[in-house]
Amino acid sequence: MLPGVLTPQDLADPVLQDEARVRAFFRTLYEVAAAAGGVMVVDVGINPAHVVHRAALAFAETVAVVVKPEVPDLAQTRQWLLQMVRSLVDREGMARDEALTFVRSRIRIVYNMVWGRAHEEARKVLARALEEDGLPLDLAPHGGLPQLPPEHTLRAVNSDDRNDVFVLRYRRKREPELASYVRSLVGLAAHFVPTVPEAAIRLGLVMAEEKKKRRFPFFGR
Repeated sequence: MLPGVLTPQDLADPVLQDEARVRAFFRTLYEVAAAAGGVMVVDVGINPAHVVHRAALAFAETVAVVVKPEVPDLAQTRQWLLQMVRSLVDREGMARDEALTFVRSRIRIVYNMVWGRAHEEARKVLARALEEDGLPLDLAPHGGLPQLPPEHTLRAVNSDDRNDVFVLRYRRKREPELASYVRSLVGLAAHFVPTVPEAAIRLGLVMAEEKKKRRFPFFGR
């Protein structure tokens, strides 16, 4: 969740059930990031009923939900959104319409491991499911990360060498299989931090001419 600060194993600790202290902690984190001109990124998992999860979401400007365009992941996302709305109503005292507005204004669906235009059909399936649940949320995708050859995936997941991370490997070797992934990742990040493309150019992750041609594949606004 937060390396060196909180890990999933800590969630059962009684101190993390003190909602006031946990909220103060996250408020301070976000304020420090903003004061430094930066961005705080927090991975809180998929349990909006937990104090830590709710506190992180309560102060977040944007929430990215990463989904594979497959039925099991779509079903889990559907359940998470239901839990999120229920939690806001039951624990935060929001009216249901207010909870829907909160979720609608912050959630950004990101599709991972996409083949072709698979994210389009996945969005339709998720939208139909949410309609059935009475959650009329317009959750347009805000990014799609393409599927990669298994040999690249296995190397990145199982390696102890940080240079085997996709973007760092692409910077070193310029393997064409990784080009679309890196451009997609930079484009996705730009939805949340507009200066990311310029930073990616400075780091040599993408070339200046790639940005000039606007080849980042945005699927959202």
